[in-house]
Amino acid sequence: MSDKKDFYIFLDYDGVFNYWEWIYKVKGSELEAKGYSFEFCPDNLKVFNKILKTIRENNFNPKIIITSGRRDEKMQEFIGNFKKFGIDYDENYDRTGYEKKHKMDEIATYSGKHNIGMNDIYYSR
Repeated sequence: MSDKKDFYIFLDYDGVFNYWEWIYKVKGSELEAKGYSFEFCPDNLKVFNKILKTIRENNFNPKIIITSGRRDEKMQEFIGNFKKFGIDYDENYDRTGYEKKHKMDEIATYSGKHNIGMNDIYYSR
């Protein structure tokens, strides 16, 4: 058992790893040539891995909670892509529910159910 405190990252991967500007300006012609293919922006992956590394170096244990709107039908595919494209995270992923209309409400509900303090949260979108 680790004495590191958990640090929760509520992650909406659409717009974080595969944002539209990168897809169309950098990868557009290549993606159009082969049909849409899911890919992550390498620069964003580096930044995210640096965030994970910094969290660990500061004696915290990162926990990734998926908030993306496609967290049901695409969840396993995206987790596979996380590994394929090199995200440095081998723990289990969790996800917020659909009870609320807005993601911040879903995060608040999830946090309340899991006794997560607001100082332990990072939300990426």
